[in-house]
Amino acid sequence: MEVNQVKKSRSINFHNIQIYSFQREQGNCAVPTSGGCTLGMSGTHSEVQTYSAAEIELEIVESENQCNGANGLPIRINKKNKSLRPLTPSRRRSILQTAGITKIDKTEEKECKDIRKSRSNCGCCCEDICLPETCSCNQAGIKCQVDRAMFPCGCSRDGCTNTFGRVEYNRARVHAYCMKTINRLENNPAEKISKIEQLSLNFLAEEEPPKKNPEIEILTTN
Repeated sequence: MEVNQVKKSRSINFHNIQIYSFQREQGNCAVPTSGGCTLGMSGTHSEVQTYSAAEIELEIVESENQCNGANGLPIRINKKNKSLRPLTPSRRRSILQTAGITKIDKTEEKECKDIRKSRSNCGCCCEDICLPETCSCNQAGIKCQVDRAMFPCGCSRDGCTNTFGRVEYNRARVHAYCMKTINRLENNPAEKISKIEQLSLNFLAEEEPPKKNPEIEILTTN
């Protein structure tokens, strides 16, 4: 006996949208690439605003066209800011001071420095040649990895004999892939991509491809 199963169309509908605002605080919850003084927010919100989905949609469209907010809604989309760039320590400090935080915990900078230092102590200590009996990566049962020249592992492609393999990262190939993807999306309006994905692609694409070590490529050897 055959049973006809009718698939019901499913969709998500938004009616009202609530926007929560939080006070700016010193983070103490992240490790920036330089300095301390991280950005964070308070544990509880200070304000709640409710808007209809139609108001938010209209605001986004107008903000994209005018590069500023309209109707007083807390949405700001600036087309000039196409990349996600790390903020300098002085810029982060300025943001906190503008938010009314005049006393900044300076111990966070030392903590971040210690964490960054501990993170750099990774990979094998081999120099060019990597032997299974002396390679710490091989003894740990993992592949050697090279993100840039001599880091975190110091072995070369030809000198590595790690029995679990070796992985190398190629910035030039990643840069070329991002540029190709961005061009494909720009030439195909029907293909949608989220704003966060677009910002991430722009961030990677704006990084200059390395001029040194062009032979490094993403590769796994066994």
